Amino acid sequence: MLDEQRQLIESLKANLHRLLKWQFGSRSEHINVDQLGLFVDGSVVIAAPASAAAEPAERNATGVAPGERRRAVRVLRNLPRVIDEIDVPETQKICPCCGESMSAFGHEASEQLHYVPARLEVHETRRLKYACGHCHGAIVRAPLSVLPPIPKSMAAASLLAYLIVSKFADGLPLYRIAGRLRRLGIELTHTLMSEWLMQCYPLLEDLHRRMIRKVLDSGHVYTDDTTLPLQNDDPQRRRTFEARLWVYAKDHRHGPPLIVYEFSRSRSRDAPLRFLADYRGYLQADA
Repeated sequence: MLDEQRQLIESLKANLHRLLKWQFGSRSEHINVDQLGLFVDGSVVIAAPASAAAEPAERNATGVAPGERRRAVRVLRNLPRVIDEIDVPETQKICPCCGESMSAFGHEASEQLHYVPARLEVHETRRLKYACGHCHGAIVRAPLSVLPPIPKSMAAASLLAYLIVSKFADGLPLYRIAGRLRRLGIELTHTLMSEWLMQCYPLLEDLHRRMIRKVLDSGHVYTDDTTLPLQNDDPQRRRTFEARLWVYAKDHRHGPPLIVYEFSRSRSRDAPLRFLADYRGYLQADA
């Protein structure tokens, strides 16, 4: 009876171990837990050659040889350079050995990257007005040199470009963009920023058409689609629609790489057929 109880306990412990391993263990690798102790007893130790043992010492902490390591800091653009020159005090320009004046022959240079925070500026345009002081019948006002991108709006083109890049390129929601702008000195509501972004569409429509034309003229287009939740305008349904965002891209072998997007409310074939109506070439999807 004791032997049977001992065997039952060992069996339950093994089952519990497998259950815990399945529940809390790693899912990326499927390993039989009974094989983990394969080399616990009777392990064989193989001595490594001297050359193999000395090789890690020649490499740095990242496992890459000094000649193979990429630079940790790469300046990708011609950044503005501020040169701060520090001179030796006049009292130290006398040679302590012979007492003659010392002459400069070079310098030691070191570089540090400085981050200059962005700032907001209010550009006020004052248009002078002229009126006749005798008859008071005519008024002349100076015309605007540059029309604003959105009429009767305080948003300049630079601010609109910042909103577009932050939301669509960096993936920031509007409340985070509003927090950044608040730290810079202005407060914008989400509704106002959404209206500005929607009013930017007609400004970029011609650019979008030219980008589509360049992609279709490449002769080799890569495409795929992804889901996009769309707010439902039906009061009877509370769930969102599963809209689609189609991507069409050309690679570097046919000029500079370029990607355009098209939106559709469903995954119907009408959207890609309409986009590719006059296209002639290769269409590649899913590798």
